[in-house]
Amino acid sequence: MIVCGQAAPWIERECVGGLGGVSCDLACGVSAQVLSADCFAAFEEAGLDNEDKVKETGVRFRDTVLAMGGGAAAPEVFKEFRGRDPTPDALLRHSGLAVAAA
Repeated sequence: MIVCGQAAPWIERECVGGLGGVSCDLACGVSAQVLSADCFAAFEEAGLDNEDKVKETGVRFRDTVLAMGGGAAAPEVFKEFRGRDPTPDALLRHSGLAVAAA
């Protein structure tokens, strides 16, 4: 189980700041969606038609996210895979709420 604050520190501040129960659960769910979409964006950035790059990204995903699993804090694992903190950009784009960069 991912503790919400591990996946997204900004959510922990919100939950501690007065959200609770269902609101906090929803915020944690959105946090997981942000991480998922941002991970998939790594494959998009590699070029989904470029088999070698997708394979390279897949190996990096396997060696970080899948291999480290719950053995390290989610932000650490994500940074190891993506090389940066997560952003909601991919989730917004996948949800049709933002335009893809050209």
